[in-house]
Amino acid sequence: FCGGRKAKKASTISKMTKFMIAVDGSDHSDKAYDVASKMIKADDTLLFVSVAGKAKNRAECEELLSTWADRAKADGLNTSVLYIDSDDARDAICKTVDEHRVDVLVLGTRGLSTLKRMFLGSVSNYCVQHANCDVIVAK
Repeated sequence: FCGGRKAKKASTISKMTKFMIAVDGSDHSDKAYDVASKMIKADDTLLFVSVAGKAKNRAECEELLSTWADRAKADGLNTSVLYIDSDDARDAICKTVDEHRVDVLVLGTRGLSTLKRMFLGSVSNYCVQHANCDVIVAK
C-alpha cells in the first residue's frame, strides 16, 4: 500500500527504438554500425541514411545503402534505407531525424583536423547540438 492505495505494478511494455546510422563509405561508418548493432534489440528498427551532394552521386549512395542493408539483414536486424539529395549533410540528417521520429542517431567521426573542423564544421558535432534525439558518436 502506498498512501492507502495499492501500488501499481510497473508496466512491462517495452518501447521499440528507432535507430538511424548516417553512412558515407568510410571506416567511421563501420564503427558506427558496430556500436549501434550492440544496442539494437529484436523489436527495434534501423534506418541507414546516405546523403549525396557535391562529393557523391546518387548511384554511389544507393549502392552503399544496399550493402549496409544486406549486412544488417544478415545480422538479423529490421532495416530500411533512405537516400537524401542535399549539399548540407548536417541539416539533412537532423531533418531526417525529425521526419522519421528517430530515437537514437549513431554517427562516426570523419577525423577532421582542428583547423578543418573550425572552417568546415563537423557533421557529428552539428548533429550532437541540433538533432532532436540521443546522438552517439563512434570513434
